[in-house]
Amino acid sequence: MNKTEFLSCLAFRLSSLPFDERETAVKYYEEYFGDAGEENEQAIIAELGSPDAVADSIIKDYFNTAEDAGEPVNSSDADASTSEQQLSTTPPPQDQVPPPNANQPRSSQKSGQNAVVSILLILLVVFVIFPLFIGLSSAVISVATGFLGAMIGLLTSGIALIIEGIFSGFSTADSIMCTGVGLILISLSMVFAAGSAWLAFKVFPALIRFLVKVLKDPFNNLTKQISTWVNGGATQ
Repeated sequence: MNKTEFLSCLAFRLSSLPFDERETAVKYYEEYFGDAGEENEQAIIAELGSPDAVADSIIKDYFNTAEDAGEPVNSSDADASTSEQQLSTTPPPQDQVPPPNANQPRSSQKSGQNAVVSILLILLVVFVIFPLFIGLSSAVISVATGFLGAMIGLLTSGIALIIEGIFSGFSTADSIMCTGVGLILISLSMVFAAGSAWLAFKVFPALIRFLVKVLKDPFNNLTKQISTWVNGGATQ
């Protein structure tokens, strides 16, 4: 802002004063700038402050002086001079003032809905998914146990047939066939052993991880809601 802009803004802000008073005030500050010199223009502006503040001070002094002297003051001028100050201090209409904690019912309602959803998910897990998990786990354990039993039976039978073939000295076709069948049974027992290990160490842990993942989010959400309610009740 330069001197010209300062004086123009000041004159505009003093429009509520009589013409003579406005011209006198503007002329005073114009001479004040002139006495200071153009090189000190910014320093004078910094010293005086904003033209709005200067105008408010002049208007206030004018009306105070007029009232003290008993001179009649134009009410319209007084209203114009103070309207801007009232705009900055007048509270907004009651219908525009948001009620306290206006967002609280909505947040509480949302929290309640989240809690209901969490409870429903937990009930679904407890009465549907958990029994299904128990059934699948029992099936996996049963199949793994069956594979293990088959592996033991095949391995035992295969070793017995190989021993019989060895003691027969491979002298007959039957002894050779027994040895071959024994090797096949031992190979099959290894397959069942691998299947049993896969069910025990891969499938069953995967089922447990699935159940934990399904239960984790609902329980965490419900725990947070309960904690919020408890803390809110303690605060109140």
